[in-house]
Amino acid sequence: MRATPQAHPVLLVGAGYRDSRIGPCAEDARAAESAHANGAIRETMPTPTTTHLLVDGSNVVQAWADTRALAKRDREAAKALLVRRVAVLRDFSGWRVTVVFDGRGEDLNIEAVDGAADFACVHTPAGATADDVIEQLVGRAVEPGACLVATADQAERATVVAAGAAWCSPEELARRIDSVDTRQARAVSRGNAKTEREWRGGSGGGKGR
Repeated sequence: MRATPQAHPVLLVGAGYRDSRIGPCAEDARAAESAHANGAIRETMPTPTTTHLLVDGSNVVQAWADTRALAKRDREAAKALLVRRVAVLRDFSGWRVTVVFDGRGEDLNIEAVDGAADFACVHTPAGATADDVIEQLVGRAVEPGACLVATADQAERATVVAAGAAWCSPEELARRIDSVDTRQARAVSRGNAKTEREWRGGSGGGKGR
């Protein structure tokens, strides 16, 4: 019998889930405020140090021009490119990241990206959607406010924000990735410059002895 979203254990836990394939519980997560103006939900962001980024994978692939174009030729390559891009938010910002894609086969599939406990690529069972999984992860999170859901789906946006999560558009996600890429490049440049100064200083000292 085909598994339903309710039947699979991963859908019965949330941002604080203790499934070792995805990551440890964020016990100290702080809730983010959901901003409302004139009845409309704004983009909101949780505290960076406690963020669990949940990416609606296929939705974001279609929202970004280059991944959308790539998906027309090679869908798997486009998905892989998305995963590589969001990796910087885990590597440099310390976020926990889960990218959820719609159905692949009968079983829910969880892959630890590069073996990391806090970076997962999830494919839903054939009978479930990425929206289903994300909504249940947020709804059963220890601290829903620690979750940041990236999607252009407005119905999904309303559902997760009502559940206490923060939301960002694919465009905002891209801006944040670009910002972190820039900061990372600057940090590497500063590190290289420091290493060169220390090396030159050591060389100079050696010449003087």
